[in-house]
This record gives sequence, structure tokens and C-alpha cells, in this order.
Amino acid sequence: MFLFENNLNGTLSQAMCQQYGLTGLYLGVNSFHGDIPSCIDQLSRLTALDLGGNRFTANASLRLPSSLQYLDASSNRLNGSEVLETFLSLPCVYADLSNNIFSGSLPSSVWNTSVQQLFLNGNRFTGSFPSRGDRDCSLQYLSVSDNLLTGELPSDLSQCVNLTSFFASDMNLVGPVTGRFASQAQLQTVVIANNSLTGPLDDVFASSQSGEGWILNAGYNAFTGTLPEAALSTGRYVSLILLSNCLSGTLPAALCANTNMTELLLSGLHASSACGLSPFPGLSVFGVEVSYLETNWVRGTIPACLLSGSLSALSFLALSGNLLTGTVSRTATISSSLTGLDLSHNALTGTIPAVLVEAELSLLDLSFNRLSGTIASTATRAYATAGTTAQVSLAVNLLSGALPRSWEEAVNIDVLKGNLFACAADSVGRTAHLPVHDPLASTYACGSSLTNVSLIAAVVTALVAAVVFVLVYV
Repeated sequence: MFLFENNLNGTLSQAMCQQYGLTGLYLGVNSFHGDIPSCIDQLSRLTALDLGGNRFTANASLRLPSSLQYLDASSNRLNGSEVLETFLSLPCVYADLSNNIFSGSLPSSVWNTSVQQLFLNGNRFTGSFPSRGDRDCSLQYLSVSDNLLTGELPSDLSQCVNLTSFFASDMNLVGPVTGRFASQAQLQTVVIANNSLTGPLDDVFASSQSGEGWILNAGYNAFTGTLPEAALSTGRYVSLILLSNCLSGTLPAALCANTNMTELLLSGLHASSACGLSPFPGLSVFGVEVSYLETNWVRGTIPACLLSGSLSALSFLALSGNLLTGTVSRTATISSSLTGLDLSHNALTGTIPAVLVEAELSLLDLSFNRLSGTIASTATRAYATAGTTAQVSLAVNLLSGALPRSWEEAVNIDVLKGNLFACAADSVGRTAHLPVHDPLASTYACGSSLTNVSLIAAVVTALVAAVVFVLVYV
């Protein structure tokens, strides 16, 4: 019975339980409310039940048919420990209980449930992870993100050897991940972002040498260590997100072995507030916290292969907020799949290759560097399309010359601040060809001392780096 998204409302009658021949019942995305009929276990042939996106509740007498293989009860108003245990006792392959109002401790039965793919994210669970003890663990997919869990990841998580995907983001987890991901040969996805996890990521990277199509999102934590050449050289990553941590070292060329990579987000690899290396807390330079600039200990150059077009599936590349130096190669190539490029807040020098401003990107951000020269007159008109959300920012560099006329009507643009562009005058003596939507369009003084902003930024950045060097190494 397929009644998905039909604007239905009301409650489910007990008469529903007399449809003994039903194998599939799809009631998702309607406005049903009230308890799930406790007699639904009489539908002994039911293999698929979709109740998601309603306002269902349930009581402790609820029983479900053991024939269920697929269950979606997400986005309802389910709660209660006995109700949860009823769902966890099912021998089904897939059970989505996300975005309900289950609360209290996470039950230890999550480890020995027969459910293979279990979604508990977006509830109100509190406390720490329960111990697995000697319970068997057949879980293949577990999502507990966006709850109120605290403490460390369970030390014996690695004994869930069938695990392929693990999601535990947006909570208050602390401590290391060492030993938690050491034995899952099939592991492909680890999402543990937005916590306060610490220590090295070596075990997670080591696991990635066995799986395929790897996704790792460990951003916004306080992880330390470096990006391992060996694990990355396996070429198994499709998404790598490590922004805002306490990592160090350089960007290894082995990143380019991952030819199926779709997103590479490595901004602020040593920018987490947990790194705690700021000798000047609270000091701001042009709106950017000095601590953000001077605690980025990932240095070196951008591996040329990242902008060579060899990562043909890459859609977003973000390397901002590090201490990357060197130039962007004149022979840089943008693949047709790339939609966003953020290299801002580094120390890049040289000129901007024409291909970067010619590409129709949703985001081009090269601001707060030391780039010089002119902007190619062949720059794309995509930023000037009415209603576009595409953004371009080249502010606070050492750019000069004439701005491309194709950007005169650009909608989301920030290029005037801290650069020294030449301006033409129209027939009545007003400044012409400036981007009219740039924040400084009405006050920009062409060829003025605004370029000193860039010079001061460069001097302050160099000074801060020198102070940190003295504090750390001398």
C-alpha cells in the first residue's frame, strides 16, 4: 500500500491490522498522529514499513512483525526506552529512528541488535556510549550524530568488525580515537566532526588502506599529527574533510593519488581554538584574528597536481587559513566538475592565472594573500548573472591594473579592499567600471593608499610568524 506524501492526516485505525496480505505499507510524509497501532504485529507478511515524516507516537505495548526488513520511523514523536527496545529487537536490515525525541542513556543493546543499518541521529540521548562488553556486534552502519552524548568513543568499537559506516558528529565527545578503528576491514565512512576529539588520526587513516570509496570527516576537533603519505597514496578517498584541527606538517603530494576525490576541505588545519598557541589573544588585523593566522602550522606549497585537472571528479577544494606559500602555477587547470575554490588567508604570491577567473565557479576566494599583478580581462561573467549566489573575493592582496568589465555588475563580489586598481571615468567624470556591488564601490579611491592595507597585512603576518618562531624554537 503506497500512500507516501498524500496530505493524509488523522490516526491509524486498528482495522489496518486486518490487511493480512500486506507486504509493504508506505505512509511517509503525511500528517498522521497518535499511537502506532499495537496490533500491527499481526501483519505477518509485512517486510517494509514507512511511517517517517509524521507525528506518530507509540506506547510500551507496541509490537512489530518479525518479518520486517525495512523500517523508517524517522521524524516523528517517538520516545520511551521500552519503545526503543522494541525497535532494536527487530531482525531487520534497515531501521531509521532518527529525529524523534528518544532521550536518556543510549541502551547497550545498540551493540547486539540484529539491525544492520541503524539511524539514531537527531534524538536527545545523553551520557556516554555504553560499554559493548562481550556482546556480539553485527552493525554495518551506525549513526548517532546530533545527540547530547559526552565522553569518549567506546574503546572496543574496533570489535564491530562488520562496520562500514560510523557517524558520531555534532556532540560533545572528547579523548582519542586510537584503537577505535583498527579492525574494521570494510570501513568506508567515518564522520566524527564537531566534537572535541584529540590525539592522532593514525588508526583512522590506517583503516582507509583496506576499504574503498573512503569518506573521512573529522573537522572541527583538536586532532594532532600529520597527513600520512602512505594512507593517502592508496587513492581510496572520495571525500576528506579535516578543517579546523591542530594538525601540522605539509600537504603531501599523495593527495593527488585519490583520483575519485569529490571534495577536499583542509582549511585551517591548525586553526582550532584548542591549539592554544596565540601570544596575542584577541588581537585582530583587518577583522581576522591574529591567533587564526599565527597558529596555522601547516606550511609548504600547494601540490601542483591539485590544480592540474588530474582530480577530474573534484567539486570543492578548500585550503584556506594555513601558512601555504609559493605561487599558483600559470599552467593551472580547472576541471569541469570544480565548483568551489578557497585558497584565502595564506601567503601565496605571484599572479592569478587567467583560468581561475575564467572558470564559472560558485566560489572563488583568494583573499588575504600576497598575490600581485592584474586580473585577466577574460574573466567570466557568471558572477554578474541576475540572482546568482556565486561569490568572488580577492580582497587584501597586491593586485593592480584595470578590473575586468565583466565584473562591473557582479552580485557577490569583494575585490576592492586592500588592492590598487586603476579606474576610468565616465562622461560626467564619475568613476567607471568598478564593481557596483562591491562593499567599497561608493568610497573606493582609485590608485590611493588603500594598497597600504595589503602591505600592512603582509608585514603583520610576517611579524607574527617571526614572534611565534622565537617563542617555539628559541
